[in-house]
Amino acid sequence: MSVFIGIDLGTQSVRAMAVAGDGQVLGTAARPLTSHRDGPRHEQDPEQWWRELAAATREALRDVPSEQVAGVAVAATSGTILLTGPDGRALTPA
Repeated sequence: MSVFIGIDLGTQSVRAMAVAGDGQVLGTAARPLTSHRDGPRHEQDPEQWWRELAAATREALRDVPSEQVAGVAVAATSGTILLTGPDGRALTPA
C-alpha cells in the first residue's frame, strides 16, 4: 500500500496527514507555532518550524511503516524571507 504525507505549514500551526492511495486517512497531527509581532514585522523561529513539523509528521505516520511512504506534498501560507548560511541553517528569524 502506498502512503502519501501532506504537510501544511501555516502561521499558527503545522499540520500533517498520512493518506493511503485510495484516499483513506491513516493519521493526522497538528502542532502550534508561536510568533512575535513588532509593528509591521511578524517573525517566527525557523527551528521551531522544523521541530514541530518533525513531531507532527512522526505522529501522523505513527502506524505506517516508513517504507510505505511514496510521496510528500508541502504547502505554506505565504512567502517568507529567511537568511541561511552555506549549510542551510537559519541565520535570522523568518
